[in-house]
Amino acid sequence: MKKGLTLLTGGLLAFAFHASAQFEPGTLMLGSTLGTTTYTDGSNSYAYDNGNSRSVSNKAWSLTAGPQLGVFISPNVVIGGTISVTATNNRTNTTTLTSGVQGSNYATSTNYTVGFGPFMRIYFANQPANNLFFMQIHGSLATGSGTSSGNGSSPSSSYNTTGSVSNILNWNAGGSLGVTHFFNKHVGMDIALGYLYTHNQSDNANSTQTTNSGNGNTTTTTNNYTLTSPSNGITFNLGFHWFLFN
Repeated sequence: MKKGLTLLTGGLLAFAFHASAQFEPGTLMLGSTLGTTTYTDGSNSYAYDNGNSRSVSNKAWSLTAGPQLGVFISPNVVIGGTISVTATNNRTNTTTLTSGVQGSNYATSTNYTVGFGPFMRIYFANQPANNLFFMQIHGSLATGSGTSSGNGSSPSSSYNTTGSVSNILNWNAGGSLGVTHFFNKHVGMDIALGYLYTHNQSDNANSTQTTNSGNGNTTTTTNNYTLTSPSNGITFNLGFHWFLFN
């Protein structure tokens, strides 16, 4: 009995040493964000004094993945950087009422960006455990390109739009709360929920074909503009990390 207790105590001490060693200064945290999903949903309604109205709803989602490297600067704090590849889909629906005539249109865009940004993670405890909670703050600067399309209609005409999105400059900042589940002393899986603020600017070049409902005639026009759009969203993150220490 005494021998068994001694072995058990020795095993627990060894586990505690190895678990806490993950959090010694200089320990590397190497991993990948397999998927960070962000969703935003907003709407605006305009009621003009002349009786006209306009309502706009916007829905967007994005999926981000990329490698991540960090180093423990204290037993609980990790600082590092992330390279991210993001795909974003945005859909805008607009309904108008002008002089009693109702019209509607929608537009979609799909953008791809590559970015880099820093992060800092704080673990709430440095104790041997299978599940450890953390808080993380992060930011990113990204650039890329994409495509856009849309259509609309009114009693007098209908139209279709195609275009390109270029010179995307995107920066974001946010934070999250999560938990790392350790499969062993070197491998952990992250699950986190957080908030993200994004500021996006891009150049848009569009070609619109408008068809007259009465005579069927079609005209083509170009419409180029610079878009600046801030947004707030909720993020869900899943990833794996390897903890490398001597």
